[in-house]
Amino acid sequence: MAALGTLFVLAASAVTFLVQRNEAVLDTDKQELNLPATDLLSGNEKETEEKINMIGENEIDSKHEHVELVLQPDPDPVIPETHASPVVREDPAPVKILPEGNPVQVPDLPETDQPGISYDEWIYSGKENLKNGNLQAAQEDFAKAKELRITEEVTRLQIDTQEKIDLQRIMEKRALYEEKIHLGQYIIVRKISTGKYGAIDEKANESIPCKYLSVDKAENGRAFEREDSLFDVYGEDGSLVSEGVAFY
Repeated sequence: MAALGTLFVLAASAVTFLVQRNEAVLDTDKQELNLPATDLLSGNEKETEEKINMIGENEIDSKHEHVELVLQPDPDPVIPETHASPVVREDPAPVKILPEGNPVQVPDLPETDQPGISYDEWIYSGKENLKNGNLQAAQEDFAKAKELRITEEVTRLQIDTQEKIDLQRIMEKRALYEEKIHLGQYIIVRKISTGKYGAIDEKANESIPCKYLSVDKAENGRAFEREDSLFDVYGEDGSLVSEGVAFY
């Protein structure tokens, strides 16, 4: 009976011990479950988290520094030294006042310095054309020079050139005739193109028409034979003395 009681006591003690042990284990699990998230991470994971936190703090610090730099006042700008040449301002051209009182800027130019060809250049060109026999071109050059300035020189050159032009025209007209003999102030001629006779004046104008077959001396002038074999007699002054006569 006493042995049975001893066994009962030992069994009760063992049960009590097991119950207390299980409660201790349960309390340990609860403590482990209530640990912060960082205590549950492994060693490598904790190092990674610490690095991330450090990078975040550095970014925040750098942002604060950037804001401080932007807010700082700008230093005085440094202007580089230049060695540009000084600007030279030209004096404006003289201003002429019109009768109405409105100022108009008109430069005073000498007559020989007008835009284009000057007076002297037109005179030189005209003299060269005159020398080369280009009379019409010379006369045009002198006319242009006279538009710029009226002088005794250009007036005389125009007159001389016009005389030469007129003489040239007379010579060209006289070249159309064969000159024979004088009849007073006229010249009896034979027209080359027709072979007929007549007379011209000093400007090579036909005073007696070149329509006669021949010419002969008459008592009071010259007798010109007509195509009907009759004669017209002209005096030395170019007037018709007798017309259609058979004898002279």
